[in-house]
Amino acid sequence: MADFASDQELINAVCAHSAPAAEAFVARYRPLVAGLAVSRFNYSADAVEDLFNQLIVMLWDGDFRALRAWRGRGRFSTYLTVILLHLCQKQQQLAARQQPLDEAALSRQVSCEPQPEQQAATDQGAEHLHRALATLPPRDRLLIRWRYFDDCSPSHIGRLLGISGGTARKAVFDAVRRLRKRYQVHLNNTD
Repeated sequence: MADFASDQELINAVCAHSAPAAEAFVARYRPLVAGLAVSRFNYSADAVEDLFNQLIVMLWDGDFRALRAWRGRGRFSTYLTVILLHLCQKQQQLAARQQPLDEAALSRQVSCEPQPEQQAATDQGAEHLHRALATLPPRDRLLIRWRYFDDCSPSHIGRLLGISGGTARKAVFDAVRRLRKRYQVHLNNTD
């Protein structure tokens, strides 16, 4: 395998369609991608391989447009880390949107072991809440899920979405406000 002293030298060779440079690139950066994906996003070994392949396709796409965008300022590993974090966050957001709400967690949040005479009212309230949640936009459901079911802090939610913690806190507040309105509508429609 060819040895490339600097990142710039390696990137230039990859962009020139050098097979040894491509092999050296994979050998140099696969451990970084694997380490971040496992430690920060809890990816499995198979998922890490898929992620690395997606990253390579993204970097190689459009005649190496993403690789050429790095101008040699700073370390390439930092540049690659930012791209990787955005890719992982997008994948997690997509997965969260496609994943249905955890019915058991929703039930635990709504009911706190009610008395038998209160059981019917509690079941009906949980049903109204579930319906109200289902009518929210996917982003609102995701925010509520992360904050109240996954117990993520606003700053963590902000990092996942690429926004500040304050903006994430406001987004969660707005999502809960919309949920309350829709819950009230469901209650009023059944009375």
